[in-house]
This record gives sequence, structure tokens and C-alpha cells, in this order.
Amino acid sequence: MKARICKEKHWNVHLRFFLVMMGDLLFSVSVLAQSNLITGKVIDNASEPIIGASIQSSVVGKGTISNMNGDFSIEVPVGTELTISFLGYRTQKIKVSDMRSLVIKLLEDTQALDEVVVVGYGVQKKESLTGAISNIKNDEIIKTKATSLAQSLEGKVSGLKIRQNDGEPGQFRSDINIRGLGTPLFIIDGIVRDGANEFQRLNPDDIESISFLKDGTAAIYGMNSANGAIVVTTKKGYKGKAKISLSANWGWSKPTNIPRMANAAQYMELRNDAAILGEGNPLVTKEELELWKTGASGYASTDLYDHVIKNSSIQQQYTLSLQGGSDIVSYFGSFSYASDEGLLKSGDLGYEKFTFRSNTDIKIAKGLTAGVNLAGRYDKTSQPWNSFYEIFKQTRVNVPTVPAYANNNPDYLATQSMGINPIALADADMTGYHYYYNKNFQSTFTLKYEVPFVQGLSIQGQLGYDYNHNKHKGLRKKFSTYTYAIETDEYIENEYNNPSMIQVNNNEASRLDMQAQISYNRLFNDTHNVSATLVYERRQEKSDWSNIERKFDLLTYDEVDYAGLKDAVSGGMSNEQAFIS
Repeated sequence: MKARICKEKHWNVHLRFFLVMMGDLLFSVSVLAQSNLITGKVIDNASEPIIGASIQSSVVGKGTISNMNGDFSIEVPVGTELTISFLGYRTQKIKVSDMRSLVIKLLEDTQALDEVVVVGYGVQKKESLTGAISNIKNDEIIKTKATSLAQSLEGKVSGLKIRQNDGEPGQFRSDINIRGLGTPLFIIDGIVRDGANEFQRLNPDDIESISFLKDGTAAIYGMNSANGAIVVTTKKGYKGKAKISLSANWGWSKPTNIPRMANAAQYMELRNDAAILGEGNPLVTKEELELWKTGASGYASTDLYDHVIKNSSIQQQYTLSLQGGSDIVSYFGSFSYASDEGLLKSGDLGYEKFTFRSNTDIKIAKGLTAGVNLAGRYDKTSQPWNSFYEIFKQTRVNVPTVPAYANNNPDYLATQSMGINPIALADADMTGYHYYYNKNFQSTFTLKYEVPFVQGLSIQGQLGYDYNHNKHKGLRKKFSTYTYAIETDEYIENEYNNPSMIQVNNNEASRLDMQAQISYNRLFNDTHNVSATLVYERRQEKSDWSNIERKFDLLTYDEVDYAGLKDAVSGGMSNEQAFIS
């Protein structure tokens, strides 16, 4: 009886499997039976064929484009949704019915065509662009949060190449180039300003758009734009009620692809194998190797990376802005704060930045408008005397068989056999520090007059003044590590960085830029657009730097006057250059 029941159950399973398979087959046949060969034509408002329009189906892998006559054909099941799109036209979606022939009229996306793009010394409608220019708006920029503007742009602009050389907080050393050429020219609100280092410090929330002028499109800026130009336009006010915005971002970053190093047992086993293969004799006995494997007292494994580097670090960015205006005055203002605490457990690696921006436009009289743009930044970078690269390197080169502390006494850092103890290098209180301070102020004053008796003619004058002050203060401290002598129960001292030393560097720079511009832009008969621009620009740049370096007979206070005069080093230089175009 039991056997019969089992057999019937087995038969029921086979029957269900057969019905399921038949159902799938019938469903497939049904779908194929309902598939239609759809033919169609894509035209514009004037019933002219659109060549190369994209026709994509909701069925994966099904798609085509329209030919020279605007015609296309595609085989898809009834009920499938087709998406028809073409640059400069509004995308249209339709569902396939029993109709076998379609005529699809795409409407011009006038909003996209009328959109203006910032070019050299002005703006231009996107539809009339003929040169190689890319443009990115604020909403695309701020999708990626980073303390460096360059990192927020990575992968978002064709032809823009950004290589991040390191992730150390406050060190904006990313290489930025267009189409693989050298460093481009950086223009902020119509004025040539400092290079990639300053560009990366801009607050992304203050930016309206960025244009990337490639090849010959940057030629209007002269020889200095041979590698292209990056044109930044910051936000302006608008006519309407005041709008207050708060942008807050809190994030974390962590190291990736960190090589896993051998522990003490693995290291000694490898050393032993190398000695046997090289000299024929083992480095240590089997008994001692077993002690390393079991981690016996005095044979513990050391991970210096774990002593020095955190698993992750915190980044913060906050921006408070006010935007609005009336018929007479429009304004935009912002204040922001950003910080990056770095990956050292000592907390001695970090970056802080404060910025403000105020852009105001005032209608003084009919056709006469004045603009005042003010921006400022204060930032501070702090790090131990040795760079993060050097600290990280010491966690790699030192062997895991030497303890972090001599005799496991936390008062005595152990002398390492292959390098310097990175615990000491990461501690600014022990080995010294570098502090970098930066104060930056930028101002732009504009006066524009639209000539009433000549339609399309305008005259503009612009004056820009920038000031930048960089200060660096560094202190190198004498420090010691120790080797424990078990026979005499004493700690043998090893000195580094003797004598202690202090460095102070100051660099001041200023820029004065004057521009006079005549522009003509007029549309005739709603068809022909005529535009011309004539610019005279004069730019003067000055810089002045000095440095002092002294060594201490005995370190008391980290000030220059408390250091000795022996072997003191000092220097300074000023520089001035001008451009006329």
C-alpha cells in the first residue's frame, strides 16, 4: 500500500512538471504569435525626416535607429512600450498596438536649445555652439560630496581627466587636464585666477555652472589657454522672495586595497625557508619557530598599521545660503564650513575650511547695472612633521617580529630594525608638526550699460582685485626610541631629528585685473543671429615670499626667537608680472 501511494505521488509530480512545461511553451507561442513587425517614420515639426533618432523597446536588447529617410522597423510584442528620442527634441513614448505603421512627430525641446552656456568673455546659446565645449550644472556637481571640487567632477565631463595623487586632507594635489594636455586656465566669474590648487578649494554649493573650453574654443584667452580653459560661474540672485537654504553633509571614508602583511609566524617561516634555500641552514630552530606560531611570551606578532591607522575618517560639509531679489537688487550670499579629520589615530592629521560669498546685482538706471562679487576663504591643514605617505610606508617596511614598545612598556617606543617606529612619526607632540594657513579674498566689480539707441549693443567695464596669504609653520622635534637589554634590565636610547628645528614661511600674492568690453548681439528676422565681442584686458600680479629656519640648542617654545642663531637660514624674493591682451 505504501509503495502504491509513493508511486502515485511520483506520477503527480511528473504530471505537474509536464503541465508547467506545457504552460511555458503555450505562453511562449502566444507571445510569438502576438509579436508585430512595426514600421514607422520619425519626423519633426516641419514634417522633415529625423535621421538617427533612437527607438528603444522595453524588451531588453530590442532597439534601432531611423535611417536617412527617417524610417525604421522593429519586431516587438503587442503592448511593448517604445521610447523615441533625439538630441534637441522632446522624448516621446508610445505603446505598440495592432497598428503596423507609425508616424511619430518629435517636438523641439526649445528649453534645451535656448539654454545658454558660458564661453570666453560671455555666453552663447547651446544650439549655436560649434566648438568643443562641455558644461555641467550645480545639481550634477553636488551629487558627489568631497572636500575637493575636483573629486566631485570625476567621471562627469567628457574629456576631463582628473588623477588624484593622494587622499591626504588639505593637500589638493589632483592633476586636472582636458584631453590629456597640461594644466588648463582657470577663470572664475570672468577673471583668470589661481590654478588647480585654488580651483579645488571652491565650495561646490556656490557654483552655478562650469564650462570646459577645449582646443580652439579657449583661444580667446591667448597663449596661456593652450591647454584649454575651465570657466566657473558662481550663483546669482533672482527676482522673488528670499530663499534660505541649508545644505548639510556628513560622510565617512576608509582605505581600500590595503595589502595584508605577514604576521610574525608567517614572516619567520618565510625567512627560515629563504635561509635554507640560500645558505643551506635554517635561520631559527623548529622549536623557536613553534614559539612564534603559538605567540608565546616574547614571541608575539606586531601590527604597526593597527597602532597608527584608523579604519575610517569623518568628513563634514555645511552651507547656509540666502538668495532672492527685487526689480532693483538681486543677491546671493553663503557661508560654509568643511572638515576632514584624516586617518591617523593620533588625530594630528586634518583639514578645516571656512568660506563666504556675496554676489549682488543693482540696477542703477535704465540699462545701467552694477555687480559686486565678494568671496573669502580661510583654511587650515595640520599634519605631523612626517607626511602621511612616510608614516604609512613605515607600517609596511618594519617587520612584525619587533614589538611596538620596548619590553611592552608603553613609556618606551621600541626601535625598529628596518626603519622608524611609525607610532612616533604619527604623534605631533613627539616628533613635531606642520601647520598650513591660507587666507584668500576675491572681489569683482562690474558696470554694464546697454546702449538704448543701438539695439543689441552693450558696454561693460570690470575690475577685479584678489589677495592671497599663505603661511606655513613647521616644528621638527628631537625624539627617541628604545631597545630593551634584558641582561642589564635597561633601555638603550636611539635619538632622531637632533637638533630640533623650526621653520616659518610666508607668501603674499595679489592680482589686479581690468577689463573693457564691447558686445553686440542681435537677432534679425527671427532667423539670423549676429554677435561680436571686443575686449581689452590688463592684468598685474605680484608675489612676495620669505622663509626662516633655525635650530634649537634646547627646545623650550616653538617660536623663532627661542631658537639658536647658529646655522640659521633665511631667504626671500618678490616677483611681478603683467599681461595685456
